Amino acid sequence: MLSASTVIRLVTFVAVGAVTGYFAAEGRRANAELTVLAERDAVTGLPNTRAFERAIGERLAGQQAFVLLVGALDTDGAPAESSSLVNLVAERLIRALEPEDLARIGHQEFAVLASLPRAEDARRLAAHLERALVGSGVGVTFGWATFPQDGDNALSLNRAAEERLYARRVISRNEPTVVPFAAPAG
Repeated sequence: MLSASTVIRLVTFVAVGAVTGYFAAEGRRANAELTVLAERDAVTGLPNTRAFERAIGERLAGQQAFVLLVGALDTDGAPAESSSLVNLVAERLIRALEPEDLARIGHQEFAVLASLPRAEDARRLAAHLERALVGSGVGVTFGWATFPQDGDNALSLNRAAEERLYARRVISRNEPTVVPFAAPAG
């Protein structure tokens, strides 16, 4: 037999269960959204350093050959603080790559992970990405490292890529400027 108190308890338990379920679902949704935001760069929307570290860890665990490219904006001493400049570079790089291969790992630095087996392939990809930025008003110089040839952990790969990046910058700055020869009039 149902009494009034039994009906009140039933309604109360159902209401409390529904409210608890609603807030639990909202909490899970908010957690999922925060997880995505925690792994995204606020300026470009690209994966950030945290996501990049996870991705390179997964690649290393898979023991398959890959290349790491590290690129830095060429600002020629001028500060490249404009978020629109960084966004422009990110957009151009996204068009030239698969977006999941690209991450922003520093203020003016980007990283690329690609399933390429040889250093020659990495050099070609770096040249392709550098050409993709021609006409944008800013350049990016890339250095690269290959797994396992240049290192067997993230630190050694990053160090090799950074060394190659800075060596390429020094070489490009020291190259003589070629001025086309023009025969004197007359």
